[in-house]
Amino acid sequence: MKLTRQRLEQLLEKFQGLKVTVVGDFYLDRYISGSMESISREAAVPVVRIQSDVYSPGAAGNTACNLSSMGAEVFAVSVLGDDLSADIMRKELGKRGVNTDNLISIATRHTPTFNKIYASSYHGRMQQVGRFDQENDSPIGSEAESRVIEVLDSLSSECAGIIAADYAEIPGTGVAAKPILQKVAALTRTKDLISTGDSRDRIGEFCDFSVLVPNDYEAAMAAGVYRPHESKHISEETVLVAGRELCEITRCQTLMITRAERGMTVFSRGGRPIDVPTTPCTGEVDATGAGDTVTAAIALSIAAGADVIEAAELANLAAGTTVKKLGTTGWPTPSEILSAFDCLG
Repeated sequence: MKLTRQRLEQLLEKFQGLKVTVVGDFYLDRYISGSMESISREAAVPVVRIQSDVYSPGAAGNTACNLSSMGAEVFAVSVLGDDLSADIMRKELGKRGVNTDNLISIATRHTPTFNKIYASSYHGRMQQVGRFDQENDSPIGSEAESRVIEVLDSLSSECAGIIAADYAEIPGTGVAAKPILQKVAALTRTKDLISTGDSRDRIGEFCDFSVLVPNDYEAAMAAGVYRPHESKHISEETVLVAGRELCEITRCQTLMITRAERGMTVFSRGGRPIDVPTTPCTGEVDATGAGDTVTAAIALSIAAGADVIEAAELANLAAGTTVKKLGTTGWPTPSEILSAFDCLG
């Protein structure tokens, strides 16, 4: 590992108060848990007695919470609905230290919300028994795009970096529309900002960013080299071809392809691809949200002055702490990251 403990401490100290904007799709995750005690008299469906009802910011919201947990000052920028979910989103982000002044509400939009219902029966294990999603089925529109661009212009004078997070489940309906991506790229050039891009399906459209952080599947799909039989484990050869192609397509300064337990492969302009192994992780793990942790940690590390290998190693340490937080989307703290480093021996 290139990182020393002293260097890790220096970087984590620089994280504190570093200002970062997150623009993209803020989803609200709702987890309803209870016990199934009977069948309804009105229909042949189970009755779940609610024992807990918990909300958590998801998608770009999870990225924002990761940044805040590591010590950054975070500004959330998105387009929400004018609804109860938007009120809850602001409250939940605020509880986690994220600035919500630039969340725009529009009456014709929904605040994307995933309602997940978990239940157990007769002392059995808890399992998901239902899910109800609320999303949008149309673009945010030119007026909303202009408002987001104005906000990004305003925040760019005080922020060290911008993360564009594209998580829309329905194509063409998300906040990271093309004009907004172009604005983020322009701010990279004119304001000397670190721009970081993360997208489930459109990473090939994130052009002229500082850093892109797709997983191996997303990179292979965007580069047009995906092979269906590789869906579980994308081969080394495919990752290398996808990385080279994606660097050409997007003109990014750095491409960091995450590969789950196999770590990352880092592509930089003019350099050879470098593999960065993941840190060992034993016992039971929950990988939910770990990709958001990686994106947040990379963005903060590079904004704090780390080189790309240091950033990858720090991100691996951060993700290693969150996957150990079972049953919840966890966020790493600087002390947890240091502890993870110390456990490497």
